[in-house]
Amino acid sequence: MEPRAQSLVPEQFGPLQGVRIISSGTYIAEPFAAALAAQMGAEVIQIERPGEGDIWRSIGRKITGNNGSSVNSAWVQDRRNAFNVTLDMGTAEGKDMSLGLVSQADIWMESSKPGTYNGWGLDDKTVLNANAAIVITHVSGYGQDGHPDYLGRASFDMIGQAFGGTMYMTGSPDPDPPMRAAPLTAHY
Repeated sequence: MEPRAQSLVPEQFGPLQGVRIISSGTYIAEPFAAALAAQMGAEVIQIERPGEGDIWRSIGRKITGNNGSSVNSAWVQDRRNAFNVTLDMGTAEGKDMSLGLVSQADIWMESSKPGTYNGWGLDDKTVLNANAAIVITHVSGYGQDGHPDYLGRASFDMIGQAFGGTMYMTGSPDPDPPMRAAPLTAHY
């Protein structure tokens, strides 16, 4: 393993001080977990797609910055205290750069459908070969293995509420559709 690059954060403090996290998740659940870790002192490097960035930037209620650009207000909250970089992990160069990042990290967090990173040559075994001490977290609605009908599916809060029974417990009797709890119930 190469010597660790100096932290980008000048003054870290908190229980996770000195922990470096590579976050490559989208939407809310995983990136928000990384933001909480950053709030506790971790250095978080958030990877986004080139050209488009994180899809969560462009949807939802927008706020406009001093430079005139607009961004989803929830994105600002969910990505706070992170350093954002763009990287196409699906290319050979992007794979090499990704392995360079994880080789100097303590934790890698991602939230794609199972098999996404395997298809890019960034499966757990390859990442662990680059850094045997890294902790890998996969945030997915259906897990990383199991019933094949579910593995290829994306999952969001409402789906989790339906599968977990929350909609049933908070809904009305038939024929009304089930109610759902606010997304922050499961995301935050």
